[in-house]
Amino acid sequence: MRFSLIDKLLDGKNNSCILCVGEKSLPGPVLEYLKDREDSKLDYAVDSLVKNLLVPKGLKSHKQQYTIALKKLLIENKIKIIESSMERTFGQFMDEIHDKIYDQYTSEKMEFALNKLLKTSLQKHGESKLNDELAGKIIVYLQEICKLDENKLIKERIERIIFLLEEIAENKIEEIDIHSKISLTQIVHDLNDEQKNSLYIAISNDPHALRNFASKLGYYIYENRRANGKISPINSFIFDEADEFIPQSATGSYAQSSQIIETLARRGRKFGLGVGIATQRITYLNTNIMGQPHTYFISKLPRDSDRESCRSLCNVKGDVVSNV
Repeated sequence: MRFSLIDKLLDGKNNSCILCVGEKSLPGPVLEYLKDREDSKLDYAVDSLVKNLLVPKGLKSHKQQYTIALKKLLIENKIKIIESSMERTFGQFMDEIHDKIYDQYTSEKMEFALNKLLKTSLQKHGESKLNDELAGKIIVYLQEICKLDENKLIKERIERIIFLLEEIAENKIEEIDIHSKISLTQIVHDLNDEQKNSLYIAISNDPHALRNFASKLGYYIYENRRANGKISPINSFIFDEADEFIPQSATGSYAQSSQIIETLARRGRKFGLGVGIATQRITYLNTNIMGQPHTYFISKLPRDSDRESCRSLCNVKGDVVSNV
């Protein structure tokens, strides 16, 4: 976890919190505290956050000084789990994990065989909401397939799906205290609140889930403002490590996040919605989106490919050196 904006998170004048996309984004002791918010579990939860804290090199010796601030975050309900992160159908789930199952080593023949094996469960449950109960049923079905199919590579990919479904089957978000959860509707309401500033930082242990959340939140607020003709307050969606959200030739969950970011970058400004992207690998980015921002801050570019991308983007010949 990074807490570079911890002072803003603790500012009582803001709607602010850390949004956890999936309960496994948090250390176990923190999750235990959020279930019933017992005081006896607080110090252990804070200690686990400190141990997982990522701070700049120059602040490492002062890491323990974050203890008071982290305790305050927990007490004031500034760390929440997003309820809506688990609201998707089995079909949507399969789309999310596409890149985890069908990698560069998956031949067309293998993909055809996998699709054939999964066809029955997708036809039966594709439009059903994926909860712990349904995940358990599908796991049993896939385990039977593994027993019958002798192809080692096929079994390996089926086992990947089972592993990801087991995380859902074991999901205990219902046990989390109501004050430690937040809905997508509440987030959008806060972002549209003209009386208070808002700061939400989304984190997840699963990059696919984070891209899916970015897609849902972006479309939700874009359609909300478009339908109501709302243009304020101004919202800015900042994507760090942008190559994980808007890569070239995106598929699966990458395509979902790339599509909404392109929509916001091209058409969001007329509804008060903007986009900021930060990356160290410009070469990998979707060029349709890279041409949309009005302002660029460019630091060291040691790779020729990144420099060439910047020259092309800004229509500049040769290297340009500027002091700011």
